[in-house]
Amino acid sequence: MHKKPTIRYGTMNFSVDGRVTPDFHKLPDTKEEQEKVVGKQFVEKGFLADHPNWVPRPMDDEAGHDFGIFDDSNELIVEVQAAEVVFQSFTKKITVEEFRNDPPREAIQGPQTKSGLTEFYLAVDREKLDNVICRIIQKKLSKHYAKQKVPLWLLIWTVTDYPELMANYPPGSSLPRPVVNAKNFLRNNDISPFERVYLFPLLLNPRQL
Repeated sequence: MHKKPTIRYGTMNFSVDGRVTPDFHKLPDTKEEQEKVVGKQFVEKGFLADHPNWVPRPMDDEAGHDFGIFDDSNELIVEVQAAEVVFQSFTKKITVEEFRNDPPREAIQGPQTKSGLTEFYLAVDREKLDNVICRIIQKKLSKHYAKQKVPLWLLIWTVTDYPELMANYPPGSSLPRPVVNAKNFLRNNDISPFERVYLFPLLLNPRQL
């Protein structure tokens, strides 16, 4: 199996009586097992209410898609290509000294040592962040997948908690720049054979772009 390290993700939940409960998760360390978890959550959070009989399963075909969605009669409904947005897609690792001497406009604090000291920072590259979703779409299109007998969807998922990738924007609100750029790209380009593109932060629900 293909090793693919990942990071913890989750939330700190605050109750009305003041208690704080951590709710953190970590995906498996192999690509195949990660996709099983992502596929299960994608279907459960995005489609279970309207399609309670849909079940995601790994694909074993020549097309090489990551998973398929089947109904309870074992009929293939949709095939899915999945791609992850990771912090390294739009950040650059800098030392604590570099951060202090020339702090970037946007930065993410890295892990801490046992004594509570920050080990490093991740400086956000604004251009890379603004176009991170577009780059994934373009990379998938460059593979020239053949048209399938069933619809083919592109699922862009992430466990990062960076606000502009969380897709947690209410109707009528201004969209974050990465989403705006992705929507413009989809509007102005032929993305066949993909029929739909979804952004799915695992902490929230998937949204079609």
